[in-house]
Amino acid sequence: MKNNRIVGLGIAAMICSLVFNGQLFGASATGDGTEEIHACKVLSMSILRMVDDPEDCTPVIEEAVSWRVGPENGTEFPLTCKSCVLSGATWLQNRDLTNAYLHSVEFFNTDFSSSTLVNAYLAGSSFGGSDFSNANFTNAKLNGTGLQNIDMTGATFVNADLSNADLTGSTGLTTSSISGTVWDDSRCPDGSDSDVNGDTCLNHLAP
Repeated sequence: MKNNRIVGLGIAAMICSLVFNGQLFGASATGDGTEEIHACKVLSMSILRMVDDPEDCTPVIEEAVSWRVGPENGTEFPLTCKSCVLSGATWLQNRDLTNAYLHSVEFFNTDFSSSTLVNAYLAGSSFGGSDFSNANFTNAKLNGTGLQNIDMTGATFVNADLSNADLTGSTGLTTSSISGTVWDDSRCPDGSDSDVNGDTCLNHLAP
């Protein structure tokens, strides 16, 4: 038992060192127009830290996670990270995250401004206090998400699934930005229930 405790403390110390040395949210890239992004997922905490090479991940404690975005069709490898903790991340701003699979992820106070999340699967994730300004969520699955107090100015949710999502206090939505959106037991920005509003939040977009 004592040895297990020592090992646990050692792992915790390593993780704290990574976080407080500023290595938690960075990004690496190639110079040929295709961006390759590598990260290490800290298994005990589901936190991602960005690295230049997957081999930089610590065996047993971490696993390598990589994805790629590029200007040519077919070069993208979508970001996949289930139940990760990415709260406060800044490296997700202005990125192509098309087809990303980010189920049940913690994204509190995270910057997604000007990012593309077309066809992304984000169900069950928490985004409270994040920045969605000018982001594209066309056809995204956002069912069961926490979307409270988010800046959605200029964001697009065309044909997105917002069933069971909570948008209480979020600002910037317009009728054109939610064309074809699925509402089902959703909490509208003004706090009302979409079911009571005729299965829509169309006239309830202002907090």
